[in-house]
Amino acid sequence: MDCTEVGGVSGQLQDDIRSSIFGLMGDAYRREGNVQLAAQWYRRASLISCGGHATVFAHMVCNHQLADFYGDALASLEQHRRRWLAKPMMVRILLRVVAWCRRGDPEAREIVRREKAYLEFLRQHALAKAA
Repeated sequence: MDCTEVGGVSGQLQDDIRSSIFGLMGDAYRREGNVQLAAQWYRRASLISCGGHATVFAHMVCNHQLADFYGDALASLEQHRRRWLAKPMMVRILLRVVAWCRRGDPEAREIVRREKAYLEFLRQHALAKAA
């Protein structure tokens, strides 16, 4: 978790690459069933940059009701949505079609389909936890 640099790149690209590496570690632990360690890796990834892991992080936090991670998952998912909406419409359409066409991965389709529900859940519960 101490990775600080990626050679040959800088700025946002470096942050996105580092975040992706930590997100992949979260994916590995999530698939092994180690939810707590996966959540820690996703949190670390989210502190660097939101990325593709944001929706998976939110999915995992909501499904396992990881209250300690509600705020981090919410911030990551909101930042991810802002970056998503900043993309040109045609890019978003193509990426959404690709996501829906993933065969053999029902969890990936569920995550895409339920993103707004996760956002609502996290907003409601993160605010309640903070109060």
